[in-house]
Amino acid sequence: MMSTTRTPGALTVGPLRPVILKLAAPAVAMMACHFCFNLIDAIWVGRLIGPAALAAVSTAGFYVWVLLSLGEMVEVGLIAVAARRHARGCPMPPPVPPVPRFLYALAAGTVVSLLGWRSRTPCFT
Repeated sequence: MMSTTRTPGALTVGPLRPVILKLAAPAVAMMACHFCFNLIDAIWVGRLIGPAALAAVSTAGFYVWVLLSLGEMVEVGLIAVAARRHARGCPMPPPVPPVPRFLYALAAGTVVSLLGWRSRTPCFT
């Protein structure tokens, strides 16, 4: 007979609702924080500067949301690959030193910044 008590870290034993809520809570909190950030920006800019600046802030918020979504897609894909490897019992590859990851993040940030700087006039006029 199988035990239905949940051991620490077990995701496949017992009811799923608490597990799903526990896993979804950080994502929901991040989305709420992003929404509040955009809302507070819109309130301050709309009151202090005017409608044109409010339109720019609102548009920029949308572009930030799109970029965050693209990053989330990569994250979800990598988590799925890691989960499949773990389920098959494959050993994890040796850890990558942090320097190449930092350089990759720096290069990706530079490319996105340059693209944003290059397209600033067409996007916001």
